[in-house]
Amino acid sequence: MVSTRQAPPQMLLKLSALGPKSCDVFTGAVTDTCRHKHLAVTAWVWQGEGMGSAVATADSENRPSLLERLLSDFPAHAEEWSRSVNGLNRFEEDYLLEENPDPRRLAEHRQRVERLMFFGQLCAIVATHPELGDADTAQMVTATQEVLRNKLRMFHQPMAPEQAEAILKEVFSEPGPGAAR
Repeated sequence: MVSTRQAPPQMLLKLSALGPKSCDVFTGAVTDTCRHKHLAVTAWVWQGEGMGSAVATADSENRPSLLERLLSDFPAHAEEWSRSVNGLNRFEEDYLLEENPDPRRLAEHRQRVERLMFFGQLCAIVATHPELGDADTAQMVTATQEVLRNKLRMFHQPMAPEQAEAILKEVFSEPGPGAAR
């Protein structure tokens, strides 16, 4: 088991995902089995004292190193992270696509987006590393990060009503006299 002694407080949640009944590190939902243990340990490894010491503490037997195990499944984990945006879309449809969404739901949404963005940063580090990553995964991670940034702006940095009205008027303006209809 990896020691949490030196892990920052925000990483302890991710490490708790190693248990059989645990918190899903992507969405915060409780799951019966944690499929995300590799990325949970990755988060600690990248934030910890150093790659060598983390790998040594987690791997004392004669088996592939922690880094090798993490990287062997990395593209699948990155894809699963990317697909988790679909759950965020459902949450938005259910709770935020109304005139005045509940502030608690907005706060929950922000937390979900920020958590996904954090894991996106971890994925980007690995996906773009010259010795570890691959171009297809890096492109997928980049695209998903852009979607998440847009979601954060759209729901948490709303446009002024006057500006929105001006854009709608410009885009959907009535054609002038003599224009083809």
